[in-house]
Amino acid sequence: MIYDNIRRRAKERGISINKLEEEANVSTGSICKWGNGISPTVKNIKKVADILECTVDELISDVGGE
Repeated sequence: MIYDNIRRRAKERGISINKLEEEANVSTGSICKWGNGISPTVKNIKKVADILECTVDELISDVGGE
């Protein structure tokens, strides 16, 4: 759910997952791992939300996904 929301929002903004990881200063592959059951830290999900110009709630919500 988190990964799908991040992926969708990144695509809408024209940002690749790799670029998003770089801008958020998280390890390469971290965001993909969030889609495989590894939970992000609050700090990291906040960084991603800031870059994607949305709220943390919008990223963790299961409403309005694909």
